[in-house]
Amino acid sequence: MSVSGNSNIDIISGFLNAWSLIGPLVGVVVGVYLGSVLSKVQRRKERLIDGIYEPLLGEFGAIKYEIEDGRRMPELDDLDETRKGAMYFALSIVHDEVKKKVDSVYLKLKDYQTRYKASGGILNKIIEEEVEKIRPQLEDPEKYRDRPYDVNYRAFIVGQHVGDASLRECLRIGKAPLQFLRETKPTVKDSDIDCLVSGYLVERRLVDPMAESALKRADGDPAVQETRSQRESLLAELQKLIELLTKEVLG
Repeated sequence: MSVSGNSNIDIISGFLNAWSLIGPLVGVVVGVYLGSVLSKVQRRKERLIDGIYEPLLGEFGAIKYEIEDGRRMPELDDLDETRKGAMYFALSIVHDEVKKKVDSVYLKLKDYQTRYKASGGILNKIIEEEVEKIRPQLEDPEKYRDRPYDVNYRAFIVGQHVGDASLRECLRIGKAPLQFLRETKPTVKDSDIDCLVSGYLVERRLVDPMAESALKRADGDPAVQETRSQRESLLAELQKLIELLTKEVLG
């Protein structure tokens, strides 16, 4: 074998000997580095979960519940505060898809809030006109004249109040108060449901037909129909967003 060949063998042998010494050390360094990177990724994920995903999931879950119930427009104050935070703006960097979806649903909520308030005036007018039709039949009808025409059904079990249904809010979701209570309080007997008009107890034989008449009028109003349609669409969008946020929280 030539001198050159021996030299190459010596170089290779030396490299192998050196690698046998430093190889494990390099492996440790690489392992530490990868562990550090993975640790940072995990910590960032945990910060996102605690700082933005879980708060958004809780807020949108509560909003969806309120809209499903239908008797009140949920407040958006907590959601507004969350959207002002630094963690929310960070979403556009780390998960822009989620942020875009949240922004889209938020704008639809604001639009629904506007329509919800606008439809209130229409429903108030319907109720006022319907109550005026039966007011002459009520005991001491003059006492109702200067009071708001609020119509509220109350449900009881063994004398304990367990729920109520405002005619105004039931009209908004397309149900008569009796229907709403029968669906949400199925154990309540019909005889254990009473009715207040402007805060005064009134016989249901007078109020039930009036409530049904008011519902028919609300069903035929274009603005009320649009609000109801938007509500159903919004509930579907909220469900998709909640599923997306749940996926991020659970990993």
